[in-house]
Amino acid sequence: MVAMVLILSALAAVQAASRTWFVNKVTGIDRIDCGTTVAPCKTIGYTLKNKAAAGDTIKVAAGAYNESLTIDKNNLSLLGAGAATTSIVGVTATPVVSIPMGVVNATISGFTIRGGFDGIYLQQSSAKIQNCTLQNNVNRGLYAAANSLVMLTSVVSKANAYGLAFSANATGGIYTSTLTQNTGDGLIVNYNAHAKLITCTVSYNQNGVSVFRESSVYLVGTKVSYNKVRGLNISSHAGADLLGGNTISYNGPSTMVLYQGGICLYNASQISIMTSSFSSVKDIIAYNNGPGIYVGDKSELLLNSASVTQNKLDGVRLANDSSAQIGAGASITYNKGYGIRCTDSAGDSKYNGAPGVNTGNTLGPTKCSKFNP
Repeated sequence: MVAMVLILSALAAVQAASRTWFVNKVTGIDRIDCGTTVAPCKTIGYTLKNKAAAGDTIKVAAGAYNESLTIDKNNLSLLGAGAATTSIVGVTATPVVSIPMGVVNATISGFTIRGGFDGIYLQQSSAKIQNCTLQNNVNRGLYAAANSLVMLTSVVSKANAYGLAFSANATGGIYTSTLTQNTGDGLIVNYNAHAKLITCTVSYNQNGVSVFRESSVYLVGTKVSYNKVRGLNISSHAGADLLGGNTISYNGPSTMVLYQGGICLYNASQISIMTSSFSSVKDIIAYNNGPGIYVGDKSELLLNSASVTQNKLDGVRLANDSSAQIGAGASITYNKGYGIRCTDSAGDSKYNGAPGVNTGNTLGPTKCSKFNP
């Protein structure tokens, strides 16, 4: 009991000690006594370095702040007046905001972050990014590496080389966010990293979502549409789960390629497509300029429940010793090729099971062997 009282007293002391600092580029002056509402500091960097301590909050007034920042204190919150009015503008050689090794529970909210090499860079650290726009950065809107943990909510990442990237055991939770108009991929998950997209939009990128090298991603209620090459690009022993309510549509190049389109798997990768406790709404894979689902190079598809319809080539195409398990909850209809097709000359690609509906496909329901393992 005494120990509990001491712990609660210590927590109360920490909470009482935390402060809120104010920054205003128009009315503020960087000096030893700045940081109040009456006498704000002028720059975010000065406030971070000279005023704020762990657990503090920095509130930033509207304006464009030409700074490159490092958040090196735990539990620190950096709050802008809104992404439409408050921006941090960096330089192309460095990240706009860095969160270095060992820093935990940083919060960044209410900014447009632009003009840097990366918008936000995390290295073995953790952060919450909320109500921000990551835009016009040379490389990535956000890059998280080396066991970093990031939660993004209501974030727009646009017009960067890549929208978001997670690598080297990093983990990302991405909610109600938009990844769009990046010259490369909207999201890259690589080298044993993991990410989830919940109620997001990924559109008008090169590939919508790319997952490589033992990494994984799962999607719920997310739209992946109008990406130039593939909606989902899963390769090199990577995995993906579509767990209901997703739409993968209108992806693929203007000139059709058999291994580009809606969802594409390569090099012993796996995907599961099914409804779940997260969503009882079937996934839709439709209108892609290529196959709806391409499964190649010893990859595996589990298609329990989805509508695969009106894609410009086959609904499901298996190649190079790949396999599929197809459940009665799947519907494969009105695709321009076969409903299900195997293309390897040796006939090594096979599927088991049958969709509940496989009709209206231009070339027929199937051109493939079956197997029962």
